[in-house]
Amino acid sequence: MKQSGQGRAVLESLLEGNRAFREGQGPAIADRTEIARLCNEGQRPRAAVLCCSDSRVTPELVFCQGLGQIFSIRTAGNVVSDFERGSVEYAVADLGARLVLVMGHSGCGAVAGALQGKGNGCMKRVLSHIAPSVEQAIRQAALPEQVAEQAENFNILSSLALLRADPVLASVPDLTFAAAKYNTQTGEVTLLQVNEPENSKA
Repeated sequence: MKQSGQGRAVLESLLEGNRAFREGQGPAIADRTEIARLCNEGQRPRAAVLCCSDSRVTPELVFCQGLGQIFSIRTAGNVVSDFERGSVEYAVADLGARLVLVMGHSGCGAVAGALQGKGNGCMKRVLSHIAPSVEQAIRQAALPEQVAEQAENFNILSSLALLRADPVLASVPDLTFAAAKYNTQTGEVTLLQVNEPENSKA
């Protein structure tokens, strides 16, 4: 039987891993025995992490997690479409992940592209997902130089809201949702929002 608060414990473990990463540590390298075990027993990742595809923001590295611990879904600008939703659904409903984390980062090129109205080919569709967050930031930022940072934050929170509204994920009673941002200069992950299961608040 699942215990309430399990997702929060996973989140704290990831944040502890991020502290280790900032101290210069890396995830444990899986040996042949561990690789074979994961193959034979199957994967049971603790968290589904929807993250930007930026090459500097690899979840397994920044959270110091080993093979099989994170179900990683990566897309430019950490946007959410049916493909990303379906991947998170699979991680939760089929593999048992009890934390859904959306992680964006500072200096996001996709957000910058949406701000500048750039983008060719299919990238235009990616930027169209980010455009509402950019518009919100333009309306709410106190200073022009704050627009990009706020647009990044709004975009992360928008992706989290889309996942929380997903019917399959919403039906899981013991699922924790969180939004976080990775600082590409310091390597630190900062939480923006955490939504815990109702039964864990009692």
